[in-house]
Amino acid sequence: MSAYSKVWLFVAAVFVTAFLPVPRPAAAVDFGLMLDQTFTDTQWMAYPANTNYSGNLAPWFSGMFSENGDMYLSMSAGLQAEDGEVRVVSELLRSEIILRSDRGTELRIGRTPYVDPLGFIANGLFDGLRVSQEIGLSSLSVGAWYTGLQYKKRANITVSPQDAVNYYTTFDSKNWNTYFAPRRMLASVSWEHLALAEWVRLRLAALGQFDLNDESDQYHSEYLIGKVTIPYRSLLVFDAGGVMELLQTPDSAKLGLAAELGVAWMPPGGISDRLSLTARIASGRQEDSPLGAFLPLTTVAQGKVLQAKLSGLGHFRLNYLARLHNAFSLDVGASYFIKSTEQGYTAWPISSDSNPDQYALGAEFSATFIWNPVSDIRVNSGGGVFLPQLGDVSPDERARWQFELSLSMALY
Repeated sequence: MSAYSKVWLFVAAVFVTAFLPVPRPAAAVDFGLMLDQTFTDTQWMAYPANTNYSGNLAPWFSGMFSENGDMYLSMSAGLQAEDGEVRVVSELLRSEIILRSDRGTELRIGRTPYVDPLGFIANGLFDGLRVSQEIGLSSLSVGAWYTGLQYKKRANITVSPQDAVNYYTTFDSKNWNTYFAPRRMLASVSWEHLALAEWVRLRLAALGQFDLNDESDQYHSEYLIGKVTIPYRSLLVFDAGGVMELLQTPDSAKLGLAAELGVAWMPPGGISDRLSLTARIASGRQEDSPLGAFLPLTTVAQGKVLQAKLSGLGHFRLNYLARLHNAFSLDVGASYFIKSTEQGYTAWPISSDSNPDQYALGAEFSATFIWNPVSDIRVNSGGGVFLPQLGDVSPDERARWQFELSLSMALY
């Protein structure tokens, strides 16, 4: 059976399974059609612009087949113009069955969303199941998922060097092996308490990802994660979290570390706004050391212009978000990036002319204007610039500019 056939067999199975428990007539049914379009223009000074476009139609269906069960099915199909090539891409989006009991138990099965407590280790849609149990003000959950049936650009998994090669290989409809994300299993045990000591939110998790690819450079990793959130009088929110990773490769076993600190201030007054400062840092590659590069399962981009992987990177961001009117919001931010180790980060703006003994990569500035006149329409317009000249690693590198315009609209 071809890879293409396997995908649509999986899609059909999800839809058929979802409809089996629905009584006739269904207790409650709703459906709709979304249009999402994104235009991105990236420029380097004195270089031609790199223009990308993505336009998708996304039908969705939701139904409640009992007091304790409902479903949600969605998919998308559309055009993607990237790197001078245009292609049609279709994919199954969030599609899950949710069953609940009167004892606080919940089962989610299908293509379900999952995010770890820190939000930068495993974040996205995964195929599998998750069982959660409420225990007073806390919740305990166990889940297991598979990644190999997703569209690779949506999954954004680049754990191993071969993963990265596959990710950047252009999708060819004649070779469906270029469509799929790497084959990996993800398992998690999570515990969350919403009001520990009446005012502290605590989230703990243990994750494991296991390489099922038929490659010689298999990468397995396990993570222990913790995060504490402390609000203060609805004015301040403090966050602190960290993760310890054990990474096994064919050649060695390494320890990876990452941490996050953040504070947010909601000023009193007539405007609904939020000022936040966040710091993230992760270990990078080192020679002759048990400490190695921190490698998350999913690549969560750091920066709106740089869009770098967190491995071997330090990211410090000041952000201001304000709702200026019922229909208008403004999101502005400034970031600074450093290498966490000398060899830890190797992507742009680092080049053969960079200073290997320096650590400051540069600064990024961005602004986004959001127009949301009704719940069914949202327009984002904004841009940003990354300036290597404000660092000492590659001060002679050209600045990178990026402009983006996106539209999300409910057609039905």
